[in-house]
Amino acid sequence: MKVKMNKKKVALLFGGKSAEREISIKSALYIAAYVDRNLFDLFIIYINQNNTIATTEESLSEIFSIIHSKKYALFGNDDTIPDDFENYIEQHIIKSSHINSVDKLTCNEIDIAFPVFHGLCGEDAIIQGVLEFNCVPYTGCGVTASLIANDKEKVKKIAESSKIQVAQFLTLHKDLYTINPDTFITKITETIKFPVFIKPPNLGSSVGISKCYNINELKTGIDVAFNYGDRVIVEKEITGKEYGICVTGDLIPEFSVPAEFNSVNDFLDYDAKYGKNALPDIIPAAIDQITRDRLYASAAVVYREFEISGLSRIDFFIDNTSTILLNEINTVPGFGAMSVYNNAWRKSGITVTNILTKIINFGFERYARKQKIQYNSI
Repeated sequence: MKVKMNKKKVALLFGGKSAEREISIKSALYIAAYVDRNLFDLFIIYINQNNTIATTEESLSEIFSIIHSKKYALFGNDDTIPDDFENYIEQHIIKSSHINSVDKLTCNEIDIAFPVFHGLCGEDAIIQGVLEFNCVPYTGCGVTASLIANDKEKVKKIAESSKIQVAQFLTLHKDLYTINPDTFITKITETIKFPVFIKPPNLGSSVGISKCYNINELKTGIDVAFNYGDRVIVEKEITGKEYGICVTGDLIPEFSVPAEFNSVNDFLDYDAKYGKNALPDIIPAAIDQITRDRLYASAAVVYREFEISGLSRIDFFIDNTSTILLNEINTVPGFGAMSVYNNAWRKSGITVTNILTKIINFGFERYARKQKIQYNSI
C-alpha cells in the first residue's frame, strides 16, 4: 500500500516594480512549468508595480499576456510543457487569492517561499528580510548575501578586501557629480581611460548599462544610469572572455559546468541577452580542465566570502593574461529557454525539475539549520 505524501506548499513570489519586472514574470512562469507537481503545490503570487499583491483578474491579465505574446522566449522549442499549463497557472492564481499581503505571509499559509524577483525591491534583501521576520523558510540567498550582492560597488569593495581581483572602477555620486561634472569626467579619462562601462550598481539584466568610447558617450551614459539611482559605477573594459558558474547548495556549494557568455552586440547588453537575435551561450565553456578548476576555486571563495546559499550565478572575466576577475554575483538568476542557469545544469546532467527540487530543499535545510541558533543569552 502506497503512503500518500503531503505536498509542500510553495509560494512563488514574482513581479514587483523593478525595471526587470518582465524578466521576473518570465522566470516565474518557467519555474511553474517545470516544478515537480508530485512534490510541491504552488501558490502563484504576482506582485504588481505598486508592490502589492495583484488581484486575481490583474494577475491573470498580466501573466497570460506574456504567455501568449512571448511563449517562444519562455520555452523555446521545448515540447515537454504540460498541455494543461495555462489552466494550471489560472487555478493556482485563484487558489492564492486569499493571500493579500506579503508582509503577513506566514507558515500557516505556506511551507516555503520561492522569491523570483530581479533587481530592486525584491532581489535586494527586502523580501528576504520580511520572510526572515515572519519566520518563513525561503529559497535562495539570505539577507546578507542578497543585500551585498545586489550592490555592484559593495561587491567590488568586499572582493578587493578579500584579495579577489575585480576590474578597475570609480563610483560617482549624483549630488557631487551634478555640482561639477567636468572634474569627474577628467578623473575618469585620466585614471581609467576608454572604453569604459557605465553601470547602475543595483540592477541586473544589463539594464541601464552603456559602453562608452569618448567623452560625449560617457556623459550620456552617466545621465542614463543616474535615472536608476543616486550612484553610478564607471568600470574599465576587460579584454578577454566572461564565464558564469551556476551554484546551488547550502553550506557546501555545488557547481554546474562553466558557461561562456556569447553576444551578438559589442557587449552583453539587454538586447543581446533577451532580444530576438540573442545568441546561445557556449555550455559547457570551451576551456581546459585547469581553467575550469581555477574558476571553480574562485567561485568557492566568492561563495564563502559573500555567504551565498540556495542558488546564484557567479560571473568572472578571464583577461588576456589569464587573470580571473570577479564581475558580479546574481543571487536570482533568470530562468527560461535561453537562461544560463537552467541550461548549465542541464549540461551538467541535472534536469530543470531536479534543480528546482534541490533549490527548494536547500531552502528548508538552511531554515532548519538557522532554527538551531541560540538567540537568547545563557
